[in-house]
Amino acid sequence: MNAQLKNTEKSYVIRELQRKRTAVAQLQRKLNSYKCVPQTFHLFEKMAVLKEELVALANNTSELVATLQINDIVIVDYLENVELQFKRFNTLHTEIENYIQSAR
Repeated sequence: MNAQLKNTEKSYVIRELQRKRTAVAQLQRKLNSYKCVPQTFHLFEKMAVLKEELVALANNTSELVATLQINDIVIVDYLENVELQFKRFNTLHTEIENYIQSAR
């Protein structure tokens, strides 16, 4: 029963990371939208930084999902990494929403 519970927790965390990865792809599409075209040099620089951070976040999330999908991996060993990914996503999401508001 305990092993099954741990597998369920692991599956849940993997699903949540995959959802975040999908959300990152949506944010990337949003930044590439004509509605987000920067009107000033400052906004142009901000958009470039946000795009770089999105790519890094997407790559890190994909790597973390791949690592967690290995059968012998214990989720507890990677909990700190998972929490960091969620925090980075939330921070970046807020920054992108602020950028979109200022770009309009």
